Amino acid sequence: MKKYWVGFFILLAACSRLTVVSGKFQPGLAAETVLDELSKQHPAYSSMNAKTKVNLEGSDFTVFITAKTDDYIGFSFRLLGLEGARIKATQDSIFIIDRLRKQYLPRDYSYFNDQFGVEMDFQTLQDLLAGMPVWTEGSWFPIEDDSLYHLRQTSPALNKDLYINPNFLMDRQILQDLANNRSVQIVNYNYKKVDNTTFSHTRHLSVNAVDNYAIEVDWASLTLNEEVDFAFSVNSKYEVVR
Repeated sequence: MKKYWVGFFILLAACSRLTVVSGKFQPGLAAETVLDELSKQHPAYSSMNAKTKVNLEGSDFTVFITAKTDDYIGFSFRLLGLEGARIKATQDSIFIIDRLRKQYLPRDYSYFNDQFGVEMDFQTLQDLLAGMPVWTEGSWFPIEDDSLYHLRQTSPALNKDLYINPNFLMDRQILQDLANNRSVQIVNYNYKKVDNTTFSHTRHLSVNAVDNYAIEVDWASLTLNEEVDFAFSVNSKYEVVR
């Protein structure tokens, strides 16, 4: 089950590097200006249907994503055509059906905090899914660079670096948990236009912690703003694990 959790987190967190950068880099921009321009690039959609190909530490599987903005995000993890797990995230809870172990696991967001050592809520998950940077609260300052907008935020416990390309789309984000010697790197590339929205289609995330993970995610298909439905029924014979 832990592999599904890692895959779930990384599917949300991994994003993409722009293949062709047509914008003109403007040195000397204030951090507030860069973040404001970045926020304007947030993909706008009411719903999503996607199929992704995922490689997690040499294991390949398919994940179908169904999301309705501000309502739910659903994941179906499949291997060789068979569903191994189904996860549904709502505003206040995350529900897991583990078909391999025949278990049902209802969870709140504190479970994420314990698993990954990061603050997580539904809005954060939506931002991750959209390919936007997360945990951006606080003051940022610019670092001199000749091709990317590089912003940094430091604190005694956590360092954050954010790289934005000249089109004001996220290139990568690095978080270092100094207290616990953990780090996360999110890299974004292969942006494409989908229904008048710029969306990343290839994503990579590496996690260095007690366990180390590297994941590559390719979006095989993506449709936005269509009717969606994510069935979520629990077999009455499954063990409920709280």
